[in-house]
Amino acid sequence: YQRRVHGDFQMPPKQNDLYAAVTSEDHFKEITSPDNKRVVVFDVYFPSYGRCEVLEEALRKLYIDIPDNDKKIQFFFLDATKILLGKDMPKPTAKPKFLIYVAGKQKGEVIGANYTKLRDTILNLIDTLTALSE
Repeated sequence: YQRRVHGDFQMPPKQNDLYAAVTSEDHFKEITSPDNKRVVVFDVYFPSYGRCEVLEEALRKLYIDIPDNDKKIQFFFLDATKILLGKDMPKPTAKPKFLIYVAGKQKGEVIGANYTKLRDTILNLIDTLTALSE
């Protein structure tokens, strides 16, 4: 599977290249720092239910389709039992949960494996960031 990106062929990133794990609360704070101007997407999961693997391939393709993707978007896995989000621990659920941050602020949340809503949220935020930087 190859996609043409600006005249060059680029292979889709492997799972390990697309997603990184959040390793600590300090790491989470670093990723969501106001200095990070990329769209940051967290797949929040509970180990007993696992990550949202059903959307991984679609998100990988979306990543490839975004020009200058490495400067605009990042994907992370976040084990909800290890990283506290705010004051309250999310309630364990098998339903996927995605949190989207930009410059230190949560800008979106998608509950469930709703690729269309997740894609639209991501692309709208990237468009907004691109317009602001021009």
